[in-house]
Amino acid sequence: MCFDFMACHHDRQCSNEVDQGYGQFSGVQGRRGPMKKARTVVWCILIWFSATAGGVEMEKLTPEKRAALKELMDLTGASHMSKIFGEAFIRQMSNSLRRARPDIDPRAFDILRQEVMAVMREELDKKGSLQALIYPIYNKYLTLDETRALIRFYRTPLGKKTIEVMPKMTREAMMVGQRWGQQLAPRIQERVLARFRKEGIILPAQDTP
Repeated sequence: MCFDFMACHHDRQCSNEVDQGYGQFSGVQGRRGPMKKARTVVWCILIWFSATAGGVEMEKLTPEKRAALKELMDLTGASHMSKIFGEAFIRQMSNSLRRARPDIDPRAFDILRQEVMAVMREELDKKGSLQALIYPIYNKYLTLDETRALIRFYRTPLGKKTIEVMPKMTREAMMVGQRWGQQLAPRIQERVLARFRKEGIILPAQDTP
């Protein structure tokens, strides 16, 4: 039986949505680029506080709280996420274009950059801009006092170093975890399929790719 039970191991729906957009742009599936510093710091902060938030009631997003959150986002680079996503789009779309059309007019890449960054600038002025959408997420997990404490921390030498090294540590840990999971995948598949057979659960066979 060639049923690929561990195909779910490769399901990255959330993180692949942007890549799917790159693929649709050129007809070629894009590859994920390296994780960017600001985005990683943002997710690290949110994951940390989601684990400690418990049943705390969410504070009202007052102008004072919004100003503090903006300062935190500026310190960690989160306020520049639109630019980061724009650069990621440009890089991935350019790579896809080169693969699909090696002979493409070089002007295409200048046009691509101009239009992508134009859209990003336009979005910054809208009510539904990325930064505006992120405020409620920060507000959900951080109180005003916690936000101020983080601001004080990120202004210290240790805080600045944390911003610098956390993405690297997270990226390396994810790579190690991925390799570890890949080593376990065949063993898990074998055990699960053996248990299925024992319990009389029949799975449809698939051709080996």
